[in-house]
Amino acid sequence: MRKTEIIAEVAQGYAGSAILCEMLTKAAAHCGADAIKFQIFAAEELCTKDYKHYDLYKSLEMLKEEWAQIIKLAKDSGLRFYSDVFGEISFMMLRELGIDAVKIHSTDTKNYTLLKAINISKIPVYLSTDGSTLDEIRRAISEMPNNEIKLLSGFQAEPNQYDDIELDKMEILGKEFGLPVGYADHIDARDAIAPHLPAMAVLKGATVVEKHITLERDVIEMEDYISALNPAEFKEMIENIAKVEQFPCHKTFALSEREEAYRARSKRFVLSRMDISKGEKIRPDQVIMLRTGSAKAGILDQELVVGKKAQADIPPTTVISQEMLQ
Repeated sequence: MRKTEIIAEVAQGYAGSAILCEMLTKAAAHCGADAIKFQIFAAEELCTKDYKHYDLYKSLEMLKEEWAQIIKLAKDSGLRFYSDVFGEISFMMLRELGIDAVKIHSTDTKNYTLLKAINISKIPVYLSTDGSTLDEIRRAISEMPNNEIKLLSGFQAEPNQYDDIELDKMEILGKEFGLPVGYADHIDARDAIAPHLPAMAVLKGATVVEKHITLERDVIEMEDYISALNPAEFKEMIENIAKVEQFPCHKTFALSEREEAYRARSKRFVLSRMDISKGEKIRPDQVIMLRTGSAKAGILDQELVVGKKAQADIPPTTVISQEMLQ
């Protein structure tokens, strides 16, 4: 069973269309995601009418009844339903509709009125940390003592350049705040590393991966499509994560059973290079290191043999064991 939570991020990629919401929800479920997440808001809660993206935000608004149907579809499909929230009105609507968790976008890390409303609800929270200082993150966390919080590292300006990738920040966040940490990936979906980067995040400690999903990136250029994976790519990403989860986590430098077996068949053992007489002190030139098929009681270290006396006559090419030495 996969341990990492996979969030299929739609964000604003639904273009205000209930039909697209349904199609994306079905695609996320088919790929094997655990949750689907949208950005749902009223434009007036997010910006003023003179803001450059006001008309775009207005076009994304959908009716409460439409969202109710999408949430039902998600849950019927085995998905948890999450949303970015940007205002108290839309948050209360979504809470009433039974969403499973909210994400606090980096734009709202200091929106304490909203954070307090979320705290009262006790709903699980995913807190975006990009673009915020440690002190700002700490203050945001302190405003929500009633919420189960997971932190999401990952620079949200898309597409990410390689020097934008913040896998290393997850360890810093985990140590600083003692909370579960995940990664929100925004690398260009056309980059060959795109289906693999989230698996790298898991190896670095991510317990949650958030990645944009779309229907057909090169045909339908929806909002946020640049970093969005097509369904087949999204499924490959999940398969990669499932594979790296099988990697062992070693607490000590102990050899596994397979390593012990490899050691027995690949290491060189100490053999006699020539006749060694009983009672003779063994010299370096009298031994040789070779692989052998009969070395169960053999010695791997020359220093444990050289300088010791032979207990009995040792013929050439004999695997020297501890019992042969005085």
